[in-house]
Amino acid sequence: MSIGKKLSSAIAHQKLRAEDIAEMMWEFAQHGQFPRGLFDAASRSLVGLPPLEESLLCLTCSEADDEDTPCGTTADDEAVHHVTLDCLQPEDLYRLAWAFTGAWLHDERHRAIRDVQLMDGITKALSLQIQDASSALLVHSLAILAEIPHYDPHLYDLTASVILSRGHLMKSLDELLSCRDDEVADTEHSQDIKSPLSCGSSGSVAVCLGDADVLLAVKAYSKVQHRNSPKFMSAAFHRVHQIAHELPSEQLLAMATAMNRTGFCHNALMKFIIVDADGTADPQLLGDSYSSMAPAVDVSHERQLSNRVVKYTPTQLLELSRAIASVQHNDPVYYDKALRAILKSVNLAQLQQDLDRELSDNCGSTTPDGIKK
Repeated sequence: MSIGKKLSSAIAHQKLRAEDIAEMMWEFAQHGQFPRGLFDAASRSLVGLPPLEESLLCLTCSEADDEDTPCGTTADDEAVHHVTLDCLQPEDLYRLAWAFTGAWLHDERHRAIRDVQLMDGITKALSLQIQDASSALLVHSLAILAEIPHYDPHLYDLTASVILSRGHLMKSLDELLSCRDDEVADTEHSQDIKSPLSCGSSGSVAVCLGDADVLLAVKAYSKVQHRNSPKFMSAAFHRVHQIAHELPSEQLLAMATAMNRTGFCHNALMKFIIVDADGTADPQLLGDSYSSMAPAVDVSHERQLSNRVVKYTPTQLLELSRAIASVQHNDPVYYDKALRAILKSVNLAQLQQDLDRELSDNCGSTTPDGIKK
């Protein structure tokens, strides 16, 4: 009997606690191992379902040709032990979410059928214990679940509320108090990454999120298009705006897309992103509104932006233009000019691509005198 089969049997027969299962799945996933039978047994046990019947197990075995799929269940398998997710700590719930997300992405057609109840159970259990979870762990949990994506609006609302109440989106209390409401606008109504498991829930109340964690939070809310937490997005984008001059263009584009997908716009950040995306646009387009709200950067950086050539692909520029269009009503004059400049750059970039392609196709097809061969 293979290790996978032995562990599957142990899960079903009162030999492993929920904590043990979480740790075991975590270890397998860390090594890139996702034996189907083992993950099936763990998933069913954690949501209180009995082991699969022998006929279904054998069918799964033959279809997947997976040696770790447990076959040959006997009558003794009816004496099973069901564990519960409610007894797990937030760190264990994160481990499970991380492991089963990896398994889901590795074996999507199978896991998408098997693990919906488990993911529902994980999000529900995490919601019940949300006050005991560190802010970093909550952010990383949402980011992991968004990869599937598995979306629980209630958990997103709770996470936003808890992190805001802790003040963890700001680097200091002074920053929190100095955040001005006129720097953000709701489009519908008017740095190192630390392991989340290294941040204990108790004693972490005074620990603010790192810059990378804030970026991860924005991307998680963006990926599932959660639009019900404007105060959270306001604080998150304010934090991103403070480090905007340090971010690569790909990250900035992701932030612009997030404004579109979450229905929330931070005007100063969006204007910074526009100039970063297309430095060939008229520098006067920025006007006084940009200079008063831009992050503190040196003159050389401003000059670099003004002289920068368009470095986004036409597809990326179109993605940015969609984001601009979604926030246009917040500053119609500015965003109309910006949108025109970006679309002009799209046309020029497309023409350049067509020209390069034509030159490449015709290369070597003419004589030095320009006569076709």
